Amino acid sequence: MVYDIDTGRSLAVVAAAKQRTGGLGPAQARLRHICDEVSGALREGPVYVALQLCGETVLMPGLQGLAQRIANIFSGAQAAIAAYVAGDEQMAATSSARAGSVVGGSALGLRVDRFRSLPVS
Repeated sequence: MVYDIDTGRSLAVVAAAKQRTGGLGPAQARLRHICDEVSGALREGPVYVALQLCGETVLMPGLQGLAQRIANIFSGAQAAIAAYVAGDEQMAATSSARAGSVVGGSALGLRVDRFRSLPVS
C-alpha cells in the first residue's frame, strides 16, 4: 500500500513500524531510532524518502542527511537509497549513484527507492 505525503498517516505508519520492530534485535532498534528521526523531519526540506517497512511503502519528506544516515546504517545488501530533490538533478543523480552501490536483498524489510517529489499537504 502506498501512502500519500500526509503527515498524520505517515506518522501513524511510522508508529506502526516502531511497534513491529520493538524487541527484535540491534538492527531493528536502529531502524526504530531512524523512525524517530523521520518523525521529527516530516516537514523539513525538499527531499523525500520512501521507506518500505514490512511490505508497506511510506512516502515522507526528509533531509538529505537523514537519507544518507539510513543508507549508512542499512548498507550492503540490506538497503538501497536514492533521494530526489526537486529542481536539483545533480543531487538526484548523485543520490541515485550512491544507491547503486548498496542495492541488494532486503533482509530487514527496509528498502529505500527514488521517486518523484510530491508537495507536502
